[in-house]
Amino acid sequence: QLAPPEVVKKVAPAPQQELTHLYLVCDPMDVEAARPLEDFLFDQGFEVTLPLFDEDEAQARMDHEESLCSCDAVLFFYGEAGEPWLRRKLRELQKSAGLGREKPLLARGIYVGHPLTPQKERFRTLEATVLREPTEGFSPQALAPFLTELDRARGVQ
Repeated sequence: QLAPPEVVKKVAPAPQQELTHLYLVCDPMDVEAARPLEDFLFDQGFEVTLPLFDEDEAQARMDHEESLCSCDAVLFFYGEAGEPWLRRKLRELQKSAGLGREKPLLARGIYVGHPLTPQKERFRTLEATVLREPTEGFSPQALAPFLTELDRARGVQ
């Protein structure tokens, strides 16, 4: 009767793995071409967000800036849109710290899709991992360097 009551250990639930938010930036004319990337990345467990293409430009701009500030990684789809579009998007990413971005991105990538142009064939930058779509179209292997960089930053083996 004087023995202490039996202690029932409560097992804490396993912490849920945090979602990795990936912002897949593309031009409206590239949404369908970017769909295989979106689907593949989602199937790999990433929460994929695309830009809003709303008639209300102010709303779309605000959502874009919020997505740049809150995402864990960004992947630009460089397809039909020209190099001026890509340069503008890269500058917007550079400015995201001034918009309130608090933590560094885990990974930055540029997926160079079809149609191939001389500018795209020569395109290179140190600002992001450049990925090139194979001649025959989307292949998950093309994303391997970006995913490796992302896994390394997340501490995934």
